[in-house]
Amino acid sequence: MSLRDLLRRFSRKQASVDDAMRGLVSHDGWYAPMGWAAKAFDTNRFDEVCLWGSSSALPPATLWLFTDKDAGEEALQRGLVPGPVAGPLQGTQVFERVPDGLETVQVNPGSPQADGWYMGGKAIPLGRAWARAVTLEQAIDQGAEFGLALGRYPSFGVLADASAALVTAVGAAGLKNPGLIFSASDCLEAGRAKLGAAAAPFGAHVLAGPTLFGGLDRFGVDGYILNVAGVGPTRVFDREICQAIVALVEAADDAERLEAIARKTEPA
Repeated sequence: MSLRDLLRRFSRKQASVDDAMRGLVSHDGWYAPMGWAAKAFDTNRFDEVCLWGSSSALPPATLWLFTDKDAGEEALQRGLVPGPVAGPLQGTQVFERVPDGLETVQVNPGSPQADGWYMGGKAIPLGRAWARAVTLEQAIDQGAEFGLALGRYPSFGVLADASAALVTAVGAAGLKNPGLIFSASDCLEAGRAKLGAAAAPFGAHVLAGPTLFGGLDRFGVDGYILNVAGVGPTRVFDREICQAIVALVEAADDAERLEAIARKTEPA
């Protein structure tokens, strides 16, 4: 399904906000104004540069994004002037780089409303959170070394009760009492649905990687199952793996501190 088709499904209430956000961030065919892209990606070299007007005429504090070249042409035909536009760009990298200072991110201005998406300034951090989630999931799926990214991931979803006890899956995946953690909100909702009535007393919360992987005893678990109901990749992390993840983060933190000290002591 194309991203435009997904956005149309959302307009008909056949897809959720989570579906739309995952689709937006996972899309790898974005086109963005050259001025913004050059600054955000720190380069003037892109696979394509489309001239949709000699200069950009965006409203103040606004970023226009286009899902494809047809969307840019539609904008031009309706009197909008995107100007020079660069692409195709990866969605995770685009949404990771959208700055807080913007008031609006508008997808496919000039196209039918059902083909577009609008993000106000307060929603921009949500786009970055989705970019982090999908980037992590892609690294896991591709078999890349993801231990450090996992350990530093700032926003695992968990289900916990009022006493901060996590939902666990007793005896699952060869562990005695693994906690359930989730890389994104749609993964958490899938997990909640799988648990059914057993999940009713538990609310959704966000915990950072260091808190989880360094807190096995605190949470009374002997490991974690990531995305027990799928959507994102499912993986099992036993106590040994959790301890290795903590060690990776500590080593990386130490190396970065030493590098920072060395930079301060370098002669001017």
